[in-house]
Amino acid sequence: MIQPDFVFRGHQAAVNSVCFFGDDRLLVSGDQDGHLIVWNMMLKRQLAKAAGAHTAPILAVCGLGTDTVVSQGRDNRLCVWALDASEFSGELRLTKTLAMDSMNFCKFSYATLRGSPWIVFLVSAGAGEAGLFDVTSGEQHSLSIGHQSRTKAGSRDDSPMCIKLVASASADGVSQELELFVGYESTMLQQFSIDVSDTKVSAALRRSVTTAHSEPVMSLDYDSQRQLAYTCAADNKV
Repeated sequence: MIQPDFVFRGHQAAVNSVCFFGDDRLLVSGDQDGHLIVWNMMLKRQLAKAAGAHTAPILAVCGLGTDTVVSQGRDNRLCVWALDASEFSGELRLTKTLAMDSMNFCKFSYATLRGSPWIVFLVSAGAGEAGLFDVTSGEQHSLSIGHQSRTKAGSRDDSPMCIKLVASASADGVSQELELFVGYESTMLQQFSIDVSDTKVSAALRRSVTTAHSEPVMSLDYDSQRQLAYTCAADNKV
């Protein structure tokens, strides 16, 4: 039986999400009680903790660079934290709170465009609205990612279940652009191009396909080099 090399003690509840960052020298974890911990992987010890970071279970966490942590909770809050730390100790300082819709467990996603990290998150599942947050400038933008699905009773709003933000090479092969992939309750998968300029930020639908799933798409990922999208659904199929 495989035994762990190290055991990190600090959480008293189930850990829901972990993420390496800072060239894998740091690890952030979030638990069922809403506590957030950053670990020093070189020393194998706790570096900083935000007890009660969320008033409900934490669904997703990530680290950006070496000094920023992002957490999402079931309390419908997306929190951005500044990590002020030395080698042995530190603290997490809340710098931004964004209202979001976590009721369908749709997790935020992030990508880096021209050296600046961007975060996309679901604002309203019913309205098909996503938020796009520029971590560097602190500006938030609204994106329309709604979709109408057809049923025997007529058309209805299709709930986004998962999102994936990627930065890919644009048509000129030199610059980068943001693309957003969205999986829906109806099993639909859509791809949006996000125009980010000094004057506007908008999303345009590029393509829409019906997946082979028989149940809602619950998670997705994208391989930008091979240009392949991977989806996982409630039908237990990838």
